[in-house]
Amino acid sequence: MKKHILALVILGILSIPAQATSILASSFGWNGIDDTQALYDAFTANVDTLYVDLQAGDWVSGPLIFDNTVNNKVVIFERDVKVLALAGAYNTYLYNGLFTFTNCSNVSLIGYGATLQMNKQEYIDLNDESEWRHNISLNGCSNFKIFGLELLDSGGDGIEISGIWQQPVPSTNIHIKDCRIDNNYRQGISVTSAQNVLIEHCEITNTSGTPPAFGIDLEPDNAYDYISNIKIKDCRITGNEGGGILLSFWQLNQTSDFVSVDVTDCYIGSNQSKGIVVDVNSNGPVQGYANFERCIIESQPGNAIFSNKRESLALSFKDMVIRNVGINGGNYDMPIFIQKQYDYSGFPLGNLTFDNIFIDDHLFTRDFLNISHWGESIQVENVSGNFSVYNPNGVSYYIEPPLVDVNVTVQSIDSLPLAVVNIYTNDDTAYETGNDTTATFTVSRTADDISFPLGVYFDVSGTADNRLDYHYFPETLVIPANSLNTTYTITAVKDELTEPVESIDLTIIPDTHYSISDGSTQLFIGYTILGINENKTKNISFNIYPNPSKNFITIGSEFYELKSVKIYNILGQLIKTFYPQNNRIDISFLNSGVYFLLLNSTSEKVVYKFVKK
Repeated sequence: MKKHILALVILGILSIPAQATSILASSFGWNGIDDTQALYDAFTANVDTLYVDLQAGDWVSGPLIFDNTVNNKVVIFERDVKVLALAGAYNTYLYNGLFTFTNCSNVSLIGYGATLQMNKQEYIDLNDESEWRHNISLNGCSNFKIFGLELLDSGGDGIEISGIWQQPVPSTNIHIKDCRIDNNYRQGISVTSAQNVLIEHCEITNTSGTPPAFGIDLEPDNAYDYISNIKIKDCRITGNEGGGILLSFWQLNQTSDFVSVDVTDCYIGSNQSKGIVVDVNSNGPVQGYANFERCIIESQPGNAIFSNKRESLALSFKDMVIRNVGINGGNYDMPIFIQKQYDYSGFPLGNLTFDNIFIDDHLFTRDFLNISHWGESIQVENVSGNFSVYNPNGVSYYIEPPLVDVNVTVQSIDSLPLAVVNIYTNDDTAYETGNDTTATFTVSRTADDISFPLGVYFDVSGTADNRLDYHYFPETLVIPANSLNTTYTITAVKDELTEPVESIDLTIIPDTHYSISDGSTQLFIGYTILGINENKTKNISFNIYPNPSKNFITIGSEFYELKSVKIYNILGQLIKTFYPQNNRIDISFLNSGVYFLLLNSTSEKVVYKFVKK
């Protein structure tokens, strides 16, 4: 596991010009008591790259407010750096947090292993009703990246993405990746006005303090605000006081820009209220869509899916796994509850698609789905769905008439487990250098019925850090309906550091929904030899056999003549060099384990992995 990041070769990650200028934040001073001015001067310095470097103690700062003063810059927080909010410095600042960027562009904040931390309890004790002391606030910013940071204990959001105050100017092209966002006051991440936002591979947990207190909240403040092309993927959202994901569009109307939201491959569990909530204005509602696919929602006191729904917003769910929700047991705590409450407009309720939804509701006797308009709509229309429901107590649902173009099919599942699962590796090494930065594994199932999705859970261990050495894996996968398997790609964090190989140990966790055949595998991160990655192309130049082997291996090729062969161990240490006469190599002297061959032929160099028995 890495201890430093100053050696980071940013050219490989962010395509910084080769002639980029850089500076250390400490060159502006550091005292660990009040570093506000030093950090402000460092961030606004006329350089391309700023390193917030590790000192003998933490960086401590009051509000850092940048209004079009930080542009075209990469900021790298060194591993183990902490930037802490200065105690007492935010008492009179109701609307500013640790870092506030307004109208800034082309900025990257890179902080794998670094932390930004505020003093949440201090702000609660002020009792001033402020909910805007954010760790990072982007107001009308463009082309912004926030990678790898840990964002803790704010008096507002971990990250807020908004437009320019009282102007129809959204933030645009925002990319948030590999962040851990924990114990914030209002939301983990909030988006109030933005276009083209990607939130991926993040862990968002334990938001609490003031409503809504969700993990992620998309909630415009004005009709002219934007929620356009928002993508959320591969995130784990747990323990939040309000719920998992909130789409609150009360302030948008028919004059607003088209809404577009896609959420895929997320785990939403053990939040303290509902899983997914979608609210839409009843009078002149906004047009658009929100799609959810291959997500697991479980262990929620309230609904897995709740919506104050209007037909103008298309809402679709595909290959979703829902289990152990609505555990409060109230009259309307069923897994899916769609309503049209407080609406006197007379518009229809509908435009809903449920495609291959699996629900385990075996602890209750109740409807798994309720769509009600309380007599205020002219009808429910344009609803389609197919559900597979496990509930030995009986399977039922309710949709309030009159109904137009409503087509729902339900399969009742009588017993568990649903399948036998196993895991295997396709491509086991992801490199931090070069172009081959991915490794893949596949989870498969054997079952009599594969017409519904299956959620699979993992224990992730090993010497590689999930989120720091490879892009965060949320520790769950969904095998889609009508599929026997699904393949996941692990991508190394491309930091270009020279270091030993690190392991990712994946083990399928036992579960009542499946039994396990072969439940563990191992992948590797970070190995290179002399800048040459293991050969993984389909046009293989050499044939290495037998592999694994105990005494000898043969290196065969019809087209290339070997000049030399070098054997390296898994730490990258050269063990022995051969100049073979007959392409047969004696490996009997090696201890059992994984090794690499660097083959130098008359026309190319390639690397192959082999196993010594």
